[in-house]
Amino acid sequence: MKRSLQYSCCAVTIATALMSSAISGQEISSTKGGLAGEVTDSSGASIPGATITIKGGEGSRTVTADGAGHWSIGSLTPGLYTVSVQKEGFQSEEAKNLEVVINRSSNVSLQLKPGAVAETVQVDATSTQIDTGSTAISTNLTEQFYQQVPMARNVGSLFSTAPGVVNSGGAGTSNPSIGGASGLENEYFADGVNIGDAGYGGLGTYSPTYGSLGTGINLTFIQEVQVKTGAFEPRYGLGDGGVIQIVTKSGGTTYHGAVASFFAPAGMSATQRYADNYFNRVNVRGRVFSQPQYDASAEFGGYVPGHYLHDKLFFYGAYNPALNQFNWIAPTAVPGDPPTLSVHGPYTNNTTVNSWAGKVSFRPSDNLTIDASAFGDPSRTNAGYGPVDQDTSPYYPNVNLTNDTGFSRWNYGSRSESVHITGTPTATWDFDIAASRKNSHFTETGLENVFQVTDYSGAVQTSTYTAQGLGFTQNPNTRALSFSIDSEKTVGFFGQQHSLSVGYNFVHNIYDLTKAYSGGSFTFPTANAAGGAVLAPLAGSTASGGFDLYAVAAGDNCPVQYCPLLNGTQVYLDMDRGLFSNPVVPSGMNYNVVYGNDNWSIGHRVTVNAGIRWEQEQLSGIAQTYIFNDNWSPRLGINFDPKGDRKSKVFFNWGRYTQSLTQDSAIRALGQEEDIYHAHFTPQTDGNGNVLLNANGTANPIVDAAHLISGIAAAGAEGSNISISSAATPELIQPGTKLNFEEEYVGGIEKQFNGFVLSARYTDRRLLRVIEDQAGASPEGALSGFVPQYFALGNPSATSDYFVNEVETPYTFNAALPNNGAPANCPQNYNTGYGNKPFMNSAGQVAGPGGVCGNNPATVALPTPDGKPDGEPNPRRHYQAVELEVNKNFSHNFLLRVNYRWAKLFGNYEGAYRNDNGQSDPSISSLFDFTQGALGMLGDQYTPGYLNTDRRQVGNLFGSYVVPSGFAKKLTAGAAFRASSGQPITNFGAHPVYTDPGEIPLGVRGSLGRNASNYQLDLHTDYPVALGENRAIKLTFDTFNVTNSRSLTAVDQDSAQAYGVPNQDYLKPLGFQRAFYGRGSIRFEF
Repeated sequence: MKRSLQYSCCAVTIATALMSSAISGQEISSTKGGLAGEVTDSSGASIPGATITIKGGEGSRTVTADGAGHWSIGSLTPGLYTVSVQKEGFQSEEAKNLEVVINRSSNVSLQLKPGAVAETVQVDATSTQIDTGSTAISTNLTEQFYQQVPMARNVGSLFSTAPGVVNSGGAGTSNPSIGGASGLENEYFADGVNIGDAGYGGLGTYSPTYGSLGTGINLTFIQEVQVKTGAFEPRYGLGDGGVIQIVTKSGGTTYHGAVASFFAPAGMSATQRYADNYFNRVNVRGRVFSQPQYDASAEFGGYVPGHYLHDKLFFYGAYNPALNQFNWIAPTAVPGDPPTLSVHGPYTNNTTVNSWAGKVSFRPSDNLTIDASAFGDPSRTNAGYGPVDQDTSPYYPNVNLTNDTGFSRWNYGSRSESVHITGTPTATWDFDIAASRKNSHFTETGLENVFQVTDYSGAVQTSTYTAQGLGFTQNPNTRALSFSIDSEKTVGFFGQQHSLSVGYNFVHNIYDLTKAYSGGSFTFPTANAAGGAVLAPLAGSTASGGFDLYAVAAGDNCPVQYCPLLNGTQVYLDMDRGLFSNPVVPSGMNYNVVYGNDNWSIGHRVTVNAGIRWEQEQLSGIAQTYIFNDNWSPRLGINFDPKGDRKSKVFFNWGRYTQSLTQDSAIRALGQEEDIYHAHFTPQTDGNGNVLLNANGTANPIVDAAHLISGIAAAGAEGSNISISSAATPELIQPGTKLNFEEEYVGGIEKQFNGFVLSARYTDRRLLRVIEDQAGASPEGALSGFVPQYFALGNPSATSDYFVNEVETPYTFNAALPNNGAPANCPQNYNTGYGNKPFMNSAGQVAGPGGVCGNNPATVALPTPDGKPDGEPNPRRHYQAVELEVNKNFSHNFLLRVNYRWAKLFGNYEGAYRNDNGQSDPSISSLFDFTQGALGMLGDQYTPGYLNTDRRQVGNLFGSYVVPSGFAKKLTAGAAFRASSGQPITNFGAHPVYTDPGEIPLGVRGSLGRNASNYQLDLHTDYPVALGENRAIKLTFDTFNVTNSRSLTAVDQDSAQAYGVPNQDYLKPLGFQRAFYGRGSIRFEF
């Protein structure tokens, strides 16, 4: 007969531990999990020969316990399983709701009582237990979890539920900061396919202009997400952040499906706080007044009928169209500006996404599974500015709203396919073979092909604004192939058990990028307006660029013929950045990885994981192919189980992680990129010294010799020389250059208590080597036009020597003295190339004494070592954190996840993404483009301080409860509470050469304090209305930011809008928490 008993130590004990099984070592699959355990009697003695049957969505599998009572089953699809045990002379036992998660083998220890086999004991079980076989720090988030708590309709919203995961800032919510790394240093996998962007490292399709746009996958398709935040096994690498693995749903032995609709209309949201009207910004930004979202989903899974196939061949398919809207309101004009600024009124930007997924699983035997899956997210926008990463800090690009030339259309998305073969030929041998392919693209098309003009002059309106044109566009196209094979074998040496694993992984990427500026290409003049020659290789080249309109600085003596009048203000056009290289740049990458690991069990209490990973990357561009060879990443982890009962552990882990170099580096560093800086032009005039405004109400660039004023001494400071970075000599990768690496130390304790797991740990990560592009020129040397920028990729440090050092002699600039006060023996007076004026720092003050002589003009900055350090600092990023967790998976009608983190992030190097200036150029940021020079024009750029993503305290609480009986039976109530400290505040000046804001710290990072802390409470409720035995309609309602907390999240840290242009909104509020909004859904399940 069958009867139910309470779970107790005197009846039946079920100890379920998520562990790297010492019995079978079934951790190797990134898409499968396993179950293993030991069968004993009530005295603890082993019971050999027991029959164990496991039942799940794909049917049942049976094994027999060995002579020690041990058993294991691998290659299980993630989900809930029932385990039953039978042995003659004992009562049968059945444990339900055992959860299998990826990368682990859950351990189930069953104690059988004497009795008849026909008598079955049923018990409840939970799989929230201690992993005593691995030191890896990971959080497994199953469908059961994310359906019971309030969660946004994107996979990125799940990542931040794990401890140690915080908002990365400009890299977007789908690319969080993990372990102190920037948002572009994580690795993302879905069904074994790396769905990260090959060019920049973000999730899905990543645009360097707009950030992460599509994930390639959404919650409808997802069975489980695993977020690894530290102590990685040797099979994982490629990044210095975290590892995120996603597994899609599968079919099974029954047909099941669902059709759902999700809706979050504008009427279900509160009014957003925004900076323009609340805080009187001068440089107005506009606002998003609502963000309606609508999507629907249809999914169906099951088996292929037939006598042989019904329990062997399964399928799953899903389709999820979505419409995401941003309703914009143009900025309101500040007093004194033309009233036409807001005449455009509201504008709706639509993004349409058609996500799909499919999977076929074939299990010809209990020991072999073949999975083939595919998914994609083709997307497009209407004519507009497109979505924003930070909802509460939008920027309306085209303030002069009488034209829409700054708008564009986007077409983007990715498609991934993979095949996985997992097998367990014997109880002690597993293998996993996988192959995948991924394609992604992003295409941006402007509405009109006109030059971009950004007006900093103040002659038309008070604020800075983009008067016309889309500007710079980057359209990438990626094709990626990968192959991997892993195998693990459990063996015995001298009475000790070793699970030995080896693996190989190969990745081949092709990343092509098309770069352009709106306005089209032109032939750069060979001479200026005074007949002076333009130096090669710029002269006569095919070029493109964007323009800034500046007012002539007070005291500059630029004649009206070169700097005409606009509303009484003298102005000129500055091509602050342009290109004169091939706009279509291909690149390639081959990546080889070999790794091995020994999971050594010493008795029942100690486990040692010792492994090593070898990585090789071949990066190819137009000009050069380079192999980063012999990058070694050893790992060591030790677990100690004090009682040997798998209910507690003390652990330590040390590891070295190597980060791959993304292909943006090959595009720019090896692609012969040639850049133009500060080519000055006279705007089109009426012939009487007045600017002739075009149809868009702004100055019109005319790119010809008659309007080029750079290099004309009579034009004063506005006639300063053009700066270029030329690839006539291709950018070099210095011999011996190695990839980035960091070292991590983790120690902690875990304890299981009545179904809860309590954890405490300390993490210390130190970035010890970076790869970056560098040049030997100082800012003043580059601005003079006399010192070329020859770039080279290398490992910058206080001892690196890649260039001929610039030898400078500072002098006190005095325009009243001959040669501006320069000494008589000055070989090259930099100030003469700078319009005969003193050099200014980013704070708008004279830099040092203001004048400088260059003493080695013939050899300065050449990419040749000269026996002396180049003057670069040691890049530094040091992350320290204490994390506390309390977790309980769903059982006894409720689940709970609570975590708290205290951390410090200190250094001078953010990583692959720079929040300082919003730069998405991994390993080729502007941080090391110049030496500090004799005038100190880079401020505190190299002084360590608190980095942008430092959040001192972060806490999360997630919980849910399902009503077990009564009139509200099966009603689910869930909640989420999140809290975080604010980000550090720093005074950032503009770059003296590139003119970009946010580049130069004026004072130590974080010296101005922090933004306010923020808190958010979200609620969830759902109720299924039964329509029969297997059908139901589920009604769900989620509310986010229930208390409508709209606290400050960002202030304007840029003290300058551009070099020499003060920011009148410095330290004013910029962004706020998103206001309350709600989302409802109706889901028919069958």
